[in-house]
Amino acid sequence: MPSRGRRAGRAQRLCRGRRAQGVAARAGAGRGGSRGRSTAVVVKWLDNVGGAVSDLLRAHAFYIGVLGMEGAPPRAGEEGFAARLGDVSLYIFAATGGGTPRRSERYVANPIGIDHLAFEVEDFEAAQRELESRGVRFLQPPQGPTGGFRYRRFQDPDGNTVYIIQRGANSD
Repeated sequence: MPSRGRRAGRAQRLCRGRRAQGVAARAGAGRGGSRGRSTAVVVKWLDNVGGAVSDLLRAHAFYIGVLGMEGAPPRAGEEGFAARLGDVSLYIFAATGGGTPRRSERYVANPIGIDHLAFEVEDFEAAQRELESRGVRFLQPPQGPTGGFRYRRFQDPDGNTVYIIQRGANSD
């Protein structure tokens, strides 16, 4: 995990955008060990998601260079780097284990674990053109009606599933 030191000044900042400002999760609700009581854990925001890759420099070129996230390249000897987008980081680290599990478009049939990353874009058509000009090969035609919720799937260099999405006027 990346260092938590950079978060110190963010503790009081309010969440912005569509992100939930606090989510109560019930731990043990309805289970024998809770004696009918529930304990709420308040989650303030998503700080980071971790992902294993086979080549840090190639992943940096993709997430920073192609997708436009922010982050310094990994230095020699480092195990990973953080690719930032707003208040959330994607912590990329070098895997020492086996290859990428095979994933399909039918996500409910995929192996357990984080299934995909979805990045909302302002202009869906322009984002597709820009990504294609940077070497991204989409795995499907655009899905969803123009003006509605739209998405399109592709993969990072290690085969992890990535989407671009655009929320239409009537979608949440």
